[in-house]
Amino acid sequence: MHIEPGSTVWFYVKKPVGAVVGFATVGVTYSAAPSTIWRKYSSVSGLGKSEFMSYFDGVAMASAMGLSGAKKLKKPITLETLRTVMPGFHPPQFYCRLEANSPVRRRLLAVTA
Repeated sequence: MHIEPGSTVWFYVKKPVGAVVGFATVGVTYSAAPSTIWRKYSSVSGLGKSEFMSYFDGVAMASAMGLSGAKKLKKPITLETLRTVMPGFHPPQFYCRLEANSPVRRRLLAVTA
């Protein structure tokens, strides 16, 4: 993962919720074999071992990131709302980088001001 420490990550929950529900600040990132990451981070992953290992099935290297300052939004930002500021917006399968001038990024930052 090429995410700089100090970056903000936003958490989108797929349908039926279909909304950004919170955010956190990236700390350290770590890459290693999936089994190594499981040993190091299983207690904070929020996943069971079989789900974790299934996700990384067939890959030699996996990545993890430490997060701090996680906050839940008082009012989730729905996919429909995001599409009003950026028509045709589709949430990423994994992650996407929001450029400084992205209307979606500006809308998300507006709720933290």
